[in-house]
Amino acid sequence: MFIGKDRGLFRRFQKEILNKNNPFTIYTYIFVLMAFIILVMLKFNGLSLIYKGDALSQHFPSQFYLIKTINDFFFDFARNLESFNFKLGFGSDSLFTYYHYGLFDPLNILLIPLKNMDPVAVYSIRIIFRLYASGVCFIIMCRYFLRIRHEDRSIASISLGAIIYVFSNYPLSSGVTHPYFGYSTILLPLMIIGASKLIRENSKKMFVITSFLSIVVNFYFAYIIAFQVLIYSIVYIAKVTKGKNKRFIIGFRLFFRGIYSYLIAVLLSACVIFPMIYGIVNSIRNNSIRIDLPIITQRHIVLRYFFDFFKTPRAGDAVTAGIAIITLFTISLLFCSKGRTKLKLLCAIVAMAVFVPKFQSAMTGFSYANYRWTFAVALLVSYIFVEMFDELTRLNNKENKKTLYVCYVYMFLYIIYAIYLFFKKSYPESLALAMLDVSGLIVFLSYTYVLIYKNNDKKRRYLIAITVVTICMSMCVYVEKASIAGVLAKTKSVRNMITSRELIELSKVSGSIFERVDNSDSRSMNFSDIYGYGSSSIYYSIENKNLSMFNLIMKNSKAAPVTLMNNMDSRVALDNLMSVKFYVGRKKIPYGYEQTYMKDVYVNSNYIPFGFTYDSFVDYNQVRDYSSLDLQELMLRSCVVEDVDKNIKNKIKNGNIAKNVEKIEDNLSVKLSLSGKIKTSKKINLVADLMANKNGELYLHLPSQDSFKNMDKLEARVNGESNRTNFTKKNTRWYSGETDSLINLGYLKKGAHKVEISIPSGVEFDTKDISFEIRDVKYVEEASKALSKEYLKKISTNSRGFEGEIDVSKDKLMFVSIPYGDSWRAFVDGREAEIKKANIGFMAIHLGKGRHRVRFVYDRPYQKIGLIVSMGTLLLLGIFKLYSLISKKSV
Repeated sequence: MFIGKDRGLFRRFQKEILNKNNPFTIYTYIFVLMAFIILVMLKFNGLSLIYKGDALSQHFPSQFYLIKTINDFFFDFARNLESFNFKLGFGSDSLFTYYHYGLFDPLNILLIPLKNMDPVAVYSIRIIFRLYASGVCFIIMCRYFLRIRHEDRSIASISLGAIIYVFSNYPLSSGVTHPYFGYSTILLPLMIIGASKLIRENSKKMFVITSFLSIVVNFYFAYIIAFQVLIYSIVYIAKVTKGKNKRFIIGFRLFFRGIYSYLIAVLLSACVIFPMIYGIVNSIRNNSIRIDLPIITQRHIVLRYFFDFFKTPRAGDAVTAGIAIITLFTISLLFCSKGRTKLKLLCAIVAMAVFVPKFQSAMTGFSYANYRWTFAVALLVSYIFVEMFDELTRLNNKENKKTLYVCYVYMFLYIIYAIYLFFKKSYPESLALAMLDVSGLIVFLSYTYVLIYKNNDKKRRYLIAITVVTICMSMCVYVEKASIAGVLAKTKSVRNMITSRELIELSKVSGSIFERVDNSDSRSMNFSDIYGYGSSSIYYSIENKNLSMFNLIMKNSKAAPVTLMNNMDSRVALDNLMSVKFYVGRKKIPYGYEQTYMKDVYVNSNYIPFGFTYDSFVDYNQVRDYSSLDLQELMLRSCVVEDVDKNIKNKIKNGNIAKNVEKIEDNLSVKLSLSGKIKTSKKINLVADLMANKNGELYLHLPSQDSFKNMDKLEARVNGESNRTNFTKKNTRWYSGETDSLINLGYLKKGAHKVEISIPSGVEFDTKDISFEIRDVKYVEEASKALSKEYLKKISTNSRGFEGEIDVSKDKLMFVSIPYGDSWRAFVDGREAEIKKANIGFMAIHLGKGRHRVRFVYDRPYQKIGLIVSMGTLLLLGIFKLYSLISKKSV
């Protein structure tokens, strides 16, 4: 616009950019440009900003729930926010479920004006806004440090530093894969300011507020952020106490000041943190495997981290730092210059973290080693850029040579590493790597040329121009690589996913949220948040421990008990037990389901309504050794109860506990195409020719999750219809005690059938470990009719529970297919009734003969005490503040 028309105007505009003390404006201009490039490239490739993994199945569906909840909170004051979500996975606590997905994120205020907008666009806006907020907080931090040191930096260095920080790999990879990871890039700069004010000025306010926000928004990342701030504070305290008398005493006092200030933030957030700690401790996730970590990080990981440090950001890659290559020069200059010991020491600590996995584990909550802490690296490197950029443009020849020599050594080693990878990778991948490496080398040489041959005035302009252009290009490459890798969901596919006519119609047809849906779509685990129907699936971070144990004991192959349940593997007995009324899918239609007028939607002809009753019981201690298939059959005949009391024993009859004594070989003959121990050198199909002597559900049984070594998932085709199952192996962080594997391959009729198991190259297995079993399901029809005679009717739900009416002809047990928890209380005709743990993880109450009004109330554990602590702390702080003001006035 300016070039070629008015060079004087252009120079004045350029001078304004470089010298005007308003980095927010310049940052905003450049950010809009970068965001525009990303969004246009995504649009061109037909992609959304929704990552195909957890973002598509967790974060995106949770947005629907958050929009509804936040708008209810602001515009429907008479309505209480729900404590319990009955629609999701047989019912789940709303706080435990949605806390990690932004339930208390202040930025969710955006969801109010955007509630009627396209959900895919809203999701993108939320991510973009978090990115923008991260840069704003970075600028605030830089300006604070410059102000207290009475120093100045050019507007270009601060604005570009913010851009480098925001468009590094962590925000664009982890922040897209798991959007709540992006909160850390916003809060860390603010908490560092708060810690600095606390140490330097004895001002606690900002530190307490930012600590409180970090805990309330996400206490897992609050821990990671606090760990980073602790490291920074120790380094800062060492600096400010250097050369002082009683240095260690002063340092200890400053450290203690920070500890009790953080404790205040914890107490203020008790209303959230207390129940959340209970939720995590009482989930099976707390018992998941602890992986033994090596003392030193493996060589290839270290090499990859350091040599991919300045590469283009990659969606879905948590390891790559992906920071603009100009920071190589500023880091080199930092170590070639005197002073700035604090920054050098922080860099050394980062290097130690990369080399020591146990240190990484400590920073991320003593779990497996991961790179969720690297947002601190992006902040450190970007801040070093701000500190050193102006000096970089004023280098004398001696400093110039030293800095460039360090960069040359790094690039020489980088080229050797790149050549090694080029010959190691296959042709298309190696060619792509070579092109990226060459482009990185060209950018490096461009910077080198400017630093050597341009004078200081031009040097600054060219460095800024190259940096902006390079980041623009890297954003194009970022989207293109995401498109090639297929890690981002296609916009059209996502929109089709949330606008299914059948599911919209199904949510209207379903008469109650307790008429549950079994959806075979692997993406459907949280569809109840999108469509509002009652679901037999759930996939969020925290899952009720009793539901997890049920899936573990019943060997539900569609569940990874730590966090995930994609229905009951369509096992008809379990579906009926859980009041599943509809099945959505084209394959593996369960027994007893009939086609509706809706495409791919089937209704259960043997549906058992929610709140059905048993006239017999079985003590769980008597049947603990039963197989899961025997247990599921037993639970359709009698209620399996733990801790049976005299009242139940005296008033309700004992059920029949006879096992299934049919021999497998009498009902099914199997002939495998291979036999013995096998190690595959190429992809093969293991074929099983079956002859079923009766109708029934076909099950594949494997004695171990590792029966197929080096194979993470099993693909089986039954008469041409595919069936995919994931294994949860001991070496994964999701392992929670799984032993053998039981896979429902669907309902088969009497006669010949073929099962083909696809086995990739490099897999070891023994055909002796593979067995099939067919289970008669005729009993389901009779048992379902008996259980459906007397059940809870006129059910209504509220924010804290449900109630209904029931009329029973004799003493019975009313089964409630909601996971058991200490937080539930039951009332029968206004009197509290004891809740029994029934059917391995659910609830049941005893009802006497006659008509009853039944009410279940949910009281979240530690919620009340948390509120008392939070309000008490706030009150004490208010009293203390008031006392301080009165004291100042009197003085």
